[in-house]
Amino acid sequence: MTASLGVAQETNQLRSLSDSPRRLAELKLVRNGLTLDLVATTKTIGNCTLFVKTMDGENFSPSESIPWKGTLSGMSTTVVMSIKAKDPVLGYNVTFSYDSAYGAWDAQPDASVIYELPYEEGHSKRVIQGYLGKDSHVEGASYSLDFGMRVGVKEDEAHQSWGVHAARAGTVVGIRLSASNRAKKVKQYDGNYIVIQHSDRTIGLYSHLTRGGVVVPVGATVKAGQLIGRSGASGFCHTWHLHFAVHRVARRDERGVSVPVRFRTADGILTELSAGKSYTAVAPPAN
Repeated sequence: MTASLGVAQETNQLRSLSDSPRRLAELKLVRNGLTLDLVATTKTIGNCTLFVKTMDGENFSPSESIPWKGTLSGMSTTVVMSIKAKDPVLGYNVTFSYDSAYGAWDAQPDASVIYELPYEEGHSKRVIQGYLGKDSHVEGASYSLDFGMRVGVKEDEAHQSWGVHAARAGTVVGIRLSASNRAKKVKQYDGNYIVIQHSDRTIGLYSHLTRGGVVVPVGATVKAGQLIGRSGASGFCHTWHLHFAVHRVARRDERGVSVPVRFRTADGILTELSAGKSYTAVAPPAN
């Protein structure tokens, strides 16, 4: 269990088109009488999952088991756990390591939702890597899709629109638009991206967008089918494509959790899109 210290007031929710903070939460120790509180402050307007990975020191006893994970609300300050001395007569010290990610690890995905294909109505794109793809769709990215989409410019010819469109309505909670193309460092894996939080607290991740190819700011509410960016090859990738996934926790490693979803296509509603096949986007249903 966690104890809330209250939610900090946000002064500028709808931000300009600039990169979101790399660290979504900050963690520090705050003295509280004879104990220490481990206090997390979130830097994102959406939910984030906090991982307290390790805790070391002498004569200390945390109120929660380590490693620990939990969901934090956006723009909030929360007491994650308290720490006290095992032997109150002696002093104690403690150090810790932590990490964070977009999403809520305890989110319950709405299985009734049908997702739109993440590109313009009437256009077809080929899936170059599907669910459980051996190339890179493993661990937290297992249920991801890579669509073959080239440089982020708008073309008039049929099937040549490289616009990225929202697969589901939600709120933009994170963006990056300054990454260069085809980075060689794994820490830049996703390159430029858009993170959209859905009503069931899941996360839609749109990655490898072209530099400057994000057209929606943090805080914007988007509709399914709305243009949100331009595809590209930024980040750690070998070819132009759009990486799309729905997550409870938006990480690619073992701490991430992606979920399979159904898509509306010209061929009907499909539970899985196969690598090597092309699929045509259709108009979202009228509200």
